[in-house]
Amino acid sequence: MKVAFIGQQILQPSGVLRENLAAAVRELIEKENADEFLFVGRGDFDGLCFDVVSALKAEYPHLRRAIVRGNDEYITPTRAERLRAQYDVVYPDEHCGAKVASFFRRYRAAAAMSDVIVAYFEGGGARLGKSAPALALKEAKEEKKRVLDLTRIS
Repeated sequence: MKVAFIGQQILQPSGVLRENLAAAVRELIEKENADEFLFVGRGDFDGLCFDVVSALKAEYPHLRRAIVRGNDEYITPTRAERLRAQYDVVYPDEHCGAKVASFFRRYRAAAAMSDVIVAYFEGGGARLGKSAPALALKEAKEEKKRVLDLTRIS
């Protein structure tokens, strides 16, 4: 089962958000057999999610961390090597149609590839309505993707 993370790019993560995120991810692993987690490599929420999944990987070594990126020809060889060391799976653009600077397309691709989306926007995301993650989440909801909204519990 694949899980994507979509949330605001700039935030001050609290201990409560981290705890709620860890509990939600653990529940997806234990009750729904989530085993692949999709990141776009952009923003504070994405980074927090990566840290939480990486910590849980110590308990659940079968977990895969995947980054949805543009094709390696758009990034330096050093950066490509670093991504392969940091992530278990790198999805190039033949899987997602994203170029290196197209974050909306990365978020959209991650949402489309996932079975469930874990989302978080401080204040419900009303002021972020035109950000890449907010637009991708809106589109995913319109397509009836399952969304676990941490905004309501954090």
